[in-house]
Formats: sequence, C-alpha cells, structure tokens
Amino acid sequence: MAPTSPTVRVRITLIPTSQIGIARCDGIQGPCALSTVAGLAPVAPYRLDLRLSRCGAGYVLDLPSEGAVRKEAAIVARASPITDEEALLGVLDDAVGSLRGAGIPFLMIGGVASTVWGRDRGTTDIDVFVRPDAVPGVLDALAAHGFDTWTENEHWLHKARRDGVTVDIIFRTARDILLDDEMLRRASVGTFRGRRLPIAPPEDLLVMKASAAAEDTARYWYDALGILSKADLDWPYLITRARQHGARRTLSLLLFASSVDLVVPSEPMAELWAAVHDDGGMPR
Repeated sequence: MAPTSPTVRVRITLIPTSQIGIARCDGIQGPCALSTVAGLAPVAPYRLDLRLSRCGAGYVLDLPSEGAVRKEAAIVARASPITDEEALLGVLDDAVGSLRGAGIPFLMIGGVASTVWGRDRGTTDIDVFVRPDAVPGVLDALAAHGFDTWTENEHWLHKARRDGVTVDIIFRTARDILLDDEMLRRASVGTFRGRRLPIAPPEDLLVMKASAAAEDTARYWYDALGILSKADLDWPYLITRARQHGARRTLSLLLFASSVDLVVPSEPMAELWAAVHDDGGMPR
C-alpha cells in the first residue's frame, strides 16, 4: 500500500553551531522529508526521525543525537517552502541518479517524454520505463535514496514516492509493450527543465499513447497528436511498431490528426489501412 505519512518540504542551509544557537520551541511537529541539503552530499541519513519546530521567523530541524551528523554542525531550515516544481525536479534528479548509479537501463516516458517530443501539458509525477527483470534493482536503488516503494500492480506497475512526488516504475504498457533493445538503441537524450535525460523514441511513445488512450486518459490522445505535430518521425519504424502493438488505434490517430489539419503523409495511413482491411483500399 502507498505510504500515508505527511511530509514537509523546505529549503535548508547548513550553518556551523559556532555561529548559531539552536532554540527548541513548540510549534510545527511531524516527519520532515528533505529534498536537498545544502553543503551535505548524502541526503538519506538526514531523512529519518527529524522534527521540524517553529523558531522565530524560521524553522529549526532537531536531528537525532547520535550518528546522523557531525557534532560541530547544525541544520537550520529557513521559512522558504519548496515549490511543487522544485520538488518534482529534486526527485527527478535523485531518481535518475540512483538508476544511473546502479547501471540500470531505463527510458523516460509519460509527461516528461511528451514535453520533449510534443507538448508541455505540465506533469506532477515521473514515469520511468524499465525491463521487467530490472524492477527489483530499481526498487532497491530508489529505497537506498530515501524513497518509499511499493507494488501497485504486479503485472505492470510499481511506485516510489518521496517529498510528495510519485515515481511510476513501468515495465509493461498497454498492448504489452516492453522495453527492448531496439527501443534502447533508438532512444535519444532530450532536455527537460535543463536536465539531459534518456527519452523513449517518439514513434514508440506515440504508439504507447494512442494504445493507452481511454475515457479517463484522453490527454494521452492529445499527447500523441503533439508528438505528430512536432517530432521528426521515422515513418517505417512507426508502422512497424504500430503493426506489432496497435495498428487500428494508430491508424485512427493518424486519420484524426489529418482531420484537424495536421500534416500526415498518406503512405503510412495507406499501409496501416492495408494491414487491417482485406480490400487494401483507402476510403476517399
């Protein structure tokens, strides 16, 4: 089950104890998950058993007395909440760093990839696409970096969460699309909010979006249209992937795109039409 503990997100500054006296005051109490610790590299040791107290115009973190920090240092949290965007990017950096550090192949899909290849509709979570056999290593790597992890659906989805941001660990999408060697070979490094990330090929992402679109995920359809309007597609590869995982749905998307005046070559539509209709002739 998903963790339910509340979190408090604040910017913090490291100040030597010789320069400040820490006053412990009654005030805000509760678990405090910190996304960054200025001047301190390993974040994880500072994420457990922290109490946040109001102190004058700012906040003070009361740290565990033993083993967590050097005695000559204290962490002072100024009254400066981290925005949702800052929290998202902090979690993205740590999630990507943990997978890279563990040597696990992965690609970004979801809203991050849609922003790179098509439209930026805003996203509040992070979707990573991995091989099924990589899932245990992914969960271990994220847990080692302070994430809570759990199984949402054993057939396709695990989740991790930290600082109020969810990471979806996806190993199978709609129509049983899996991360394979061809997808990894064709992946690109794209830029999202200044970060260089491995992004799923636009052709694969388009087929995923079109195949998964439903009444409650209509945005996927329009994400796919955004990819059609912006990305430089390898049409033969798109047709190959569509034939494997959703020829009719992809054909429907291309026909719809042309109906709203997006420029779609006629040859891919004719080829997919022939693949799903015995007569082979496109309607006019």
